[in-house]
Amino acid sequence: TFSIKGLYNCTADSYLAIFTITQMGKTQQETDSLVRAKTDFIKKALQQRGQEVEVFVDMISFIPIFEIEVTHKLFSKDTYNEIPKGFELKKNLHFRYTDPAVLEDLVSLCARQEIYDLVRVDYFIDDLEAKKAEMMARAETLLTKQMDRYQRLLGTDFGNSQKRLSDGFAMHYPLEQYQSYTAYCS
Repeated sequence: TFSIKGLYNCTADSYLAIFTITQMGKTQQETDSLVRAKTDFIKKALQQRGQEVEVFVDMISFIPIFEIEVTHKLFSKDTYNEIPKGFELKKNLHFRYTDPAVLEDLVSLCARQEIYDLVRVDYFIDDLEAKKAEMMARAETLLTKQMDRYQRLLGTDFGNSQKRLSDGFAMHYPLEQYQSYTAYCS
């Protein structure tokens, strides 16, 4: 049995950082304008710094918030009624960038706007198939050298031996090395 294992530690070509905004307000317009002001500030600051960052905003939820009011009626002890208190808006901010140092700036900019919930950072590799092919070529070279060495040491020819071959890949990203994510706000 010959076994060849390899590890290709490559840097990411691009990154995607996702932050979650949770904003409450008394009206729909107030809640939306507060979120828009935060996202506009971050976009403007990134543009002024000249950093190449693509920004995408997507909606998670926009729900009314209620509080309970107890009313006393003549024939019942207590009645609980829901009264609109305001609105809660949740959005995701997606930042796509190529320089890993940008993440520090993003964290600072978001913190200035009271956005503290960094959900995750995804790593992207552009030409993964080429990297796999390079690994396979290196593994083939190592396997050939290993077989030649054992044939020479044992004085036998493996040409007539029964052969079985299996190969596979496993990819591990830095994100997998951390504990599972739990939202700061719920």
